[in-house]
Amino acid sequence: MFEIMFGLIFVFIFRSFIFVFIKGIKQNKNAPLLHVDAEIVDKEKVRHSSNNTSSHTRYYLSFKVRSGDIIRLSVSSDVFNYLFVGDTGVLEFKGTQFVGFGKKDDQE
Repeated sequence: MFEIMFGLIFVFIFRSFIFVFIKGIKQNKNAPLLHVDAEIVDKEKVRHSSNNTSSHTRYYLSFKVRSGDIIRLSVSSDVFNYLFVGDTGVLEFKGTQFVGFGKKDDQE
């Protein structure tokens, strides 16, 4: 009986995870590509360990847009290392997906 209940709970959790993942992909696909003036206000490097032998790092930048809202987006390590807190420019993003950031220094 325990095995059946455990199996049902596992299937339910796995199915929910897949649903949320697909919903996120669809939202980004249908989202418009936006270009907004922004300033980088925070950088964050997050290390995840799945076990003692492997780990991976995710990089995030937080942008403050003209309305005052803060948008936190995942970026590649190259982008993370190229941009700094205080940089201003045009943020390009689609839903929750970072597309690019044109620094004002690059545009002048």
